[in-house]
Amino acid sequence: GSASATEPVQRPVSMRASAPAEEASAEPMSMVFFGIALGVLMVYLGGLMAVDICSKEVSGSVLGIVGLASYIGAGLQDVISGWLIEDGKTMVDGQAVYNFDAAGMLWIGAAMVSVVLAALVWNVKSPD
Repeated sequence: GSASATEPVQRPVSMRASAPAEEASAEPMSMVFFGIALGVLMVYLGGLMAVDICSKEVSGSVLGIVGLASYIGAGLQDVISGWLIEDGKTMVDGQAVYNFDAAGMLWIGAAMVSVVLAALVWNVKSPD
């Protein structure tokens, strides 16, 4: 065959392949920490606080409602984050470059709202 006049496609270099060993070992640990923190947050706010606030007769229903609200919130966050990230996308030399500023502000704002909401019910006691 004939030689192609097109330039070869340059693929972005993986950060993992070029990261020093100490950074590569910190990545799994940060993921473990994030998973534990998220699990504790969901169990505490989503379960224990709801059960502590309501009466014992309706604790199962409350857990179901809190779980449903958690899934709805996660779904909305996924959609809104996707819109914000896609809106911040620019093409540079034929490659997509993403700006996470707007999505990051959403995430930080949501975290602040969750802290405020948790603080509002910090000392609430069950009617039982």
